[in-house]
Amino acid sequence: MKWIWRGVLLCLAAMAAIAVDGLTDRPGPAETALVLGTGGIRPDGTPSERLRARLDRAAEADRARPFRFLIVSGRSASPGPDEAEVMAAYLERRGVPAARLILDHHGETTWASARFTAAFLQARGLRGATVITQYFHIPRARMALERMGVSPVYSLHAHRIEWHDAPLLAREVAAWIDYRFRTP
Repeated sequence: MKWIWRGVLLCLAAMAAIAVDGLTDRPGPAETALVLGTGGIRPDGTPSERLRARLDRAAEADRARPFRFLIVSGRSASPGPDEAEVMAAYLERRGVPAARLILDHHGETTWASARFTAAFLQARGLRGATVITQYFHIPRARMALERMGVSPVYSLHAHRIEWHDAPLLAREVAAWIDYRFRTP
């Protein structure tokens, strides 16, 4: 029984560490931002609240210090709207020029998005990126980019915290461990 309580406490401590890390923004001079999708496109083709929070944070950061490129990475759902296209259209309506938006239609996972971003940066001789996502997702997303050779990696969290983030924080503990031991 003691080992169960130790496991629970360890998981809670890991969840707290992920939350604190993710809520601590690490802005920096990266020329490229990666905005991760959520799979959150409504049937009417608009982004979910959570996805809008990520996109709003990206637009806010871009207004403060324009990125050279903003990669919007999301899954291509069939049938249904393409997440990367919906994300790009949303950012365009908020003043981000289409010429600076790079669409990753194959961002099914954070790992796939990191791989796409690393290849994009390498092909253009660019270094570093700023990842923008929910706070609980930041540590794993940053690690995935670093594992793909992106350096430095900066981060900004979406300004949205919800009660149902708790199970997602627990999921991130397992996902972080998985990514830590994956081979790029």
